[in-house]
Amino acid sequence: MKLVQRPALKLKHRLNQQMRLTLQYLHMPCFALEEHLQHQLESHPYAEFVRVSSPVLADQTLDWQSTSRSSIYETILPQFTIDEQQQQARFLLGMIDDSGYLHDPLLRLARLGGFDVNQLEQTRQVLLHCEPCGIGALTLQECLLAQVDQNHAPLAQLIRAHLEDVSVHAYQHICESLSITKAQLFTLLDQLRALNPRPAQQFS
Repeated sequence: MKLVQRPALKLKHRLNQQMRLTLQYLHMPCFALEEHLQHQLESHPYAEFVRVSSPVLADQTLDWQSTSRSSIYETILPQFTIDEQQQQARFLLGMIDDSGYLHDPLLRLARLGGFDVNQLEQTRQVLLHCEPCGIGALTLQECLLAQVDQNHAPLAQLIRAHLEDVSVHAYQHICESLSITKAQLFTLLDQLRALNPRPAQQFS
């Protein structure tokens, strides 16, 4: 039996740093990318970015960005008194969806923006309680809790533990769990309906 050695060609895909950055940028929303580049420009005063205009882009897209995003920035950013937090808040606002939610893990956002993850989370917590409250939330529960007076324990408890029960009308279970009557529960449900699950929609 003969053993024959045959050369095999193996292709290895290796991404250099520039390619990895390019892939990250491709996954960023356009406005968030612009904010990220602006942040890099401010951090590196000798850098220069050249804006290339494309006739392919529709004017209505640019109009929507300039109108809705500038409006949300003008409303929220003045509520920040610390410059560093304002810069981080501007970045986070560029990453939210039309309803006001963040969908990427905070660690990934911190890497994309070049921020410390703990400081970015502190800024996000402040952002949650800016008017309108709830923008920057990671979940519906967090968004609604940001709009609730912390002294209103029953409503906060309903949101923390029973949102799913509310969606399936498991009212008896909720009453037993919270030790309240159905009349009290219906009052809480009215207060729950008064909250805004899409706090950023007014800017869209």
